[in-house]
Amino acid sequence: TEIYTLSLHDALPICAATNLTAVALSTTSIRWEFEDNATGEEGVMLYDETDTLQKICIGEDLTFCVEEDLNENTQYTRYAVIYNNEAESTPSNSDSIYTLISAPTLLFSGVKTDTSIGLLSSQPANSGELYFDCVEGCGDNINVWTLDNNPTVTGLQNNTPYTFRVKARNGDNVESAYSGSTMIYTQAPAPTLTAGALST
Repeated sequence: TEIYTLSLHDALPICAATNLTAVALSTTSIRWEFEDNATGEEGVMLYDETDTLQKICIGEDLTFCVEEDLNENTQYTRYAVIYNNEAESTPSNSDSIYTLISAPTLLFSGVKTDTSIGLLSSQPANSGELYFDCVEGCGDNINVWTLDNNPTVTGLQNNTPYTFRVKARNGDNVESAYSGSTMIYTQAPAPTLTAGALST
């Protein structure tokens, strides 16, 4: 008669995490939230879409794992594996999210006429889009999402102040805060010189 010894972990495999959901915390960090269905676990491991281990969070009954030192406006995909010294669970579902994007800086480009003003913004990370906003309401080529960080606003009134600001959005269309506001005047029209007859 042969006798086999079966350990508890062999008899009861670790239950997988479920409902993995990503939450972007900042431009460099993501919180991966999940439901822990296991007992006797020692922690959770996060893997990317190439099955490469990226992060380990240690502890029992965890409900999230925070990953830091990431790149701004960059998409990350992860799935979770619960583990202990004896075994690992099957993978959870995977989820993807972009890190947040920084608020851009707005500058006057130095180019303007009596009907147009050139703007200049810092370039967002990883081709993030920009939204140049005219606070009072302006002419054309503004108040739309664009990849152009150096637009020229046209259709303005001469010798008139306009206040501008800009914001960015990441790959998930999550918007940054607005930049500080900048007020710029259009140029005054050139005076008209009229020649009259000389008196004697």
